[in-house]
Parts: sequence; structure tokens; C-alpha cells
Amino acid sequence: MVSLGIFALLFSGALAVMLGERKLEHRNRETIEKTTFLEALRGAMADDTSYDELLELKNKGRLYIAEGAMDMDNLRETGPSVMFSDQEPAEGCFISMHVAEGPVLEAELRLHLRTGGRTELVKTVFYKGSCRR
Repeated sequence: MVSLGIFALLFSGALAVMLGERKLEHRNRETIEKTTFLEALRGAMADDTSYDELLELKNKGRLYIAEGAMDMDNLRETGPSVMFSDQEPAEGCFISMHVAEGPVLEAELRLHLRTGGRTELVKTVFYKGSCRR
């Protein structure tokens, strides 16, 4: 009986460690996927969005991308400008954009990772100039 009790304690401890490891692995995978999307979004916006389009997104308040809209295929097919919304998501992860105006726009994309009751920020920046020929 004593050996069975010791085995049960050891097994429950090992099971708790294994479950914690699985949760951590899942959270890390999600973080990698979302930061990869953030960098792809930054690249697409730096390459495919004009100064005027970026200014229009800012002026219309379309500064948020909800977690459900973070899709690489959608980014490739529709382009980055279509993905933005004027509604800040109340829950889940999301991306927000902050644009500082001037002759060169400084656009900062922020990935808000909400995990375990905390919010972590991952930031990336790109610039757009208003060059006219």
C-alpha cells in the first residue's frame, strides 16, 4: 500500500510537469506564429502601402487587426490595408498601429499578446516618406 501511494504521488507530480510543459509549448508556438505574422505585415506595409494610404488608415481610425484576422493567406491575397479595423478587440491577441505624422511617417506596429492574465508587447517600426516626382 505504501509503495502504491508513493507511486501515485510521483505519477501525479510527473503528470503536472508534463501538462505545464504542454501549455508552455502551445503558448510558445502561438507567440512564434503571431510574431511571424507581425513581421510579414510590416514587410507588406513597407513595400505595398503608400504614404497616402497609411495616412488614410490613421485618419479613419483603422488601426487594429484582431486575432482572427491574422492570416498569412489573407495578407497575401487582400493586402495589408484591408485587414485593419477601427474597433480595438476587447479580448485575445491583436495588432495596433501608431503613426507619427510628418514628411516621413513613422509607423509602429504593436502585437499585444495576452497570455495568463498578462499582456506582452512586441513592436516593430517602418517608415514611409511622401516623395513626389
